[in-house]
Amino acid sequence: MSKKELTSLEKQLVGHVDKIKNGSVLAIDPSSGSYSSQPGYAIYKNGQLDDSGIVEIHSGDHISNRLHRLAKALKEEFEEPALLITENIPPFMAEQGSSPFATRNVISLHQSVGVIMSVWDVPVITVSPRTWRSFIPDGYMKDDEHDAIMIGWAAVQYAKRLEGETKEELPEDVIIKLTTGEWKNV
Repeated sequence: MSKKELTSLEKQLVGHVDKIKNGSVLAIDPSSGSYSSQPGYAIYKNGQLDDSGIVEIHSGDHISNRLHRLAKALKEEFEEPALLITENIPPFMAEQGSSPFATRNVISLHQSVGVIMSVWDVPVITVSPRTWRSFIPDGYMKDDEHDAIMIGWAAVQYAKRLEGETKEELPEDVIIKLTTGEWKNV
């Protein structure tokens, strides 16, 4: 019987499963701090969601100023993680008039990912939108914090799969957060 080929995410996770299961992981939904989007974050400790939120970056300045503030905020507001996870932004260009997601936005996101990757000298894992979106619950409310939670969750679940464990269901309190926008005790 032939072995199943590893996915792109699994290939990245090889050698880092212990960091996910026993360390601190920071998942970032990238943004350059535009008017419509701020970087979301989720901290996973020992494979469990520990904290999440938004990295507040003042909007309205030139992209270089916002990216500088992003790097500064990450250094000052977060401890160095054992592993950094961010979204793998595809290098596509929307056709004019077909999408509000213009080329300029993609370039800013790529610049944001570069800044995020450069803050600490730790391994970086990138998760494709298609991969993390496969885990979203019904009624998912899209926002930057929720996307970061799901980016991290996907990496945790794929790491468990590499170890032969079955995927976990999202905890009920996390589902409530992702579908209502509020943390509520279950």
